[in-house]
Amino acid sequence: MSGLYSCYEDYPEASWLINFPIAHRGFHSGDGECPENSIKAFESSVQKKFSIELDIHLLTDGKLAVFHDNNLKRMTGIDKEISKCDSSMIQKLRLSGSDNQIPLLEDVLDVVNGKVPLLIELKNMRKVGEPEKALFDIMKNYNGNYAVQSFNPYSLHWFRDNAPNVVRGQLMGYCRGENLAYNIRFLLKNFLFNKSSRFNFINYDIRWLPSLVIKRLKVKGIPVIGWTARSIPEYQRAGKWCDNVVFEGFDPSWPVDKECLIFQEKPVDLNSPFMIHEVPQPTH
Repeated sequence: MSGLYSCYEDYPEASWLINFPIAHRGFHSGDGECPENSIKAFESSVQKKFSIELDIHLLTDGKLAVFHDNNLKRMTGIDKEISKCDSSMIQKLRLSGSDNQIPLLEDVLDVVNGKVPLLIELKNMRKVGEPEKALFDIMKNYNGNYAVQSFNPYSLHWFRDNAPNVVRGQLMGYCRGENLAYNIRFLLKNFLFNKSSRFNFINYDIRWLPSLVIKRLKVKGIPVIGWTARSIPEYQRAGKWCDNVVFEGFDPSWPVDKECLIFQEKPVDLNSPFMIHEVPQPTH
């Protein structure tokens, strides 16, 4: 545990990380009515005063697209890696058969304009430097609260060296579907960040809860966010261990009843073999 704790670095006051509900990819509907990572979903988040979790990819022309997947197919029907596209290409596409475009980060900033906090996941499994610089160049004059998070501890290390005042979060989880290099998977699974990450908070896969390492981090006062609750029971359960929980598919600001459901993906099976047998143990 001492090895993991030594990777933590305190940061200026950022109570907004835990005081606002965090809408996963914006407050979306799970379909074409209000697609994930769309301007419409971000406008809905602002209206509800929810923090926004979003994902960014570096495009070939140096722009940053707000999109989760490495491939465009699930959300647009086009089988192409987003990293091989430029901004003119991606803005011709539409999300989930709707009229909503894939937004650029600068367009999202114009909409949000500091009204709610942003939790920005940097998708970079390539060489560190260019995507991180592109993000910081856009954000350095932004007048609003934001944090950068990544599965890649070397991306966070770049921010510590080059933009130390940016709040940094280490994403940790099962990582299925994430295009992670073997060495990064090994670091994440075994909590071996050395001094690469230097995180200010942890964003932790709720499928791994309860976790001894999370209990110890909280005792040390290290902020812990959980991702991603897709039902009310998951949200309530994760809240027992986390300071805040990223949510999707319901409105946590409403009374807890059936009317607060927006859409419902298959919830996590807490009795599944993964939950019982595949929870990693921290390195002491």
